[in-house]
Amino acid sequence: GWLMATLALVYAAGLSWEAATVFGGIMIVTGPTVIAPLLRQARLARRPAQLLQWEAIVNDPIGALAAVLAFEVVLVLHSGLGVTEAVLDLAIGIGFAAALGAAAGYFGIARAFRRGLVPEYMKVPVLFVTLLAVFAVSDAVLHESGLLAVTVMGLVIANADLPSMTELRRFKEHATVLLVSGVFILLAAMEGLFLLRRRVRKEA
Repeated sequence: GWLMATLALVYAAGLSWEAATVFGGIMIVTGPTVIAPLLRQARLARRPAQLLQWEAIVNDPIGALAAVLAFEVVLVLHSGLGVTEAVLDLAIGIGFAAALGAAAGYFGIARAFRRGLVPEYMKVPVLFVTLLAVFAVSDAVLHESGLLAVTVMGLVIANADLPSMTELRRFKEHATVLLVSGVFILLAAMEGLFLLRRRVRKEA
């Protein structure tokens, strides 16, 4: 998908190889927010539906990191940044994100929930705050690595077999609907603002 998107952007859209490679990395992301509603409507058998949903979840951070990797290569080619330094920064960022996500999922959430350190009514807020903190800390170390960190954290929590998983899953469903709806509202508002500015400039 990365290769085909890059070739299409170069030969069909006329982009440079650098821009096409970075944008091609972004284009390989499918995203669970898009795939999950499609799977509900398609009503596939359980196993293929789970495989497609897993692919969408795992592919999110992979696509983001592919774009970061391509951007690092562009920086090496067009700046004084050394190859070793760029690769080392990327490796440290990915390793830190994976370790942070796993530690937060196991010690911060799964272990605390199992031992009863968090009251039942506070589990959702604690999970949400931990999620935002992990994303922010990881993203500060390496741009776009926050997505990898929270994905690893989610995989650890999902396989921890927590007693309150039903309530957490219900919160996730509600949050997904609200956040995705908000994203599309913001996109429509930004498009309207762009068209309004364009019209004002033409009239001026």
